[in-house]
Formats: sequence, structure tokens, C-alpha cells
Amino acid sequence: MNNSKKISLGAMITVLSIILLYTTSVIPTARIFLISLTSFLIAVLIIDAGIKVAILSFISTSILGFLLVPNKILLVPYVTFLGYYGIIKSSIESINNLALEWIIKIVVFNIAACLNYLLISKLIGTVIALPFSIWLVVLALQVLFITYDYMFSLFIAYYTTQLKKYIR
Repeated sequence: MNNSKKISLGAMITVLSIILLYTTSVIPTARIFLISLTSFLIAVLIIDAGIKVAILSFISTSILGFLLVPNKILLVPYVTFLGYYGIIKSSIESINNLALEWIIKIVVFNIAACLNYLLISKLIGTVIALPFSIWLVVLALQVLFITYDYMFSLFIAYYTTQLKKYIR
């Protein structure tokens, strides 16, 4: 793919990501799902245009998101984890050591989860009260993350085998 096609694809992915992020402010359901879709779009860029275009799209989407999306709190999960996870995932999975890859992924996720909690608490001006034991919440988050990573891998496989031919 030549540079102009890479830039065009990056711009289209950025626009689609902004639309999805904006939709999270308008539609009260499926917010995390819509934000997660934006990370899948970054994976498309990594596969078709390279990591540099994916990073540029993530940065552009983050900046434009803060300018255009009404509910800034919904941008926190995108900026602190979901938006760049595809970039991190591709780098981590190049290690080719499954145990080490999972350790790094889980550590990165847990740092991002703590950062999310702290930033959202700061933005709303109060500490978020958890309805369950912190350990139950941590365990549930680990399960959700592993499921998310698995679904992300399934999407990448589906994209490369079924959808990629339509992008060219």
C-alpha cells in the first residue's frame, strides 16, 4: 500500500473512531462495546498501514475526541487503554513467549485500570464507591480483559482472512 493510501486509510479510521466515540455520548447503552470497536479499527491500521499510521490515528482521535465528544469521561478508557491497546498488543505478541506476553498484557491492563479509576474519580470530583469487594472487582476485570483480548485476536484473524480483501 502506498503512502497516500495509508494516510487516507488512517484518516478514515480516525473519522470512524470519532463517530463511535461521539455515539457513546449520545446512546446510553453499549458504550464500552463502541469504545472497544475503536481499538479494533486501530488493528486494521496496524495490519494495512503500519504502526506509525496507527499511532498517528490514535493521537489524532484522542485530540479530536477531547475537542468534539461532549462527555469527556467516556474518553478516559479510550485514551488510557482501549485506543492504543492494538499497538501494545502487536508489540507484546512479537515476543513469541506466551507466558511472558500474558504477564506483560495483564500488568499493562492493571496499570491502565488503576489510571482509569484515578482519572475518572478526579474528573467527577469524588472517589468512586465500589459496590463489591475490591478483590471481586479486580477478578472480574481480569476476566473481562482476557475475554477482550481473545475477542480482539478473533477479530484480527477474521479481518486478515475475510475482510482485508475489501480494504484494498
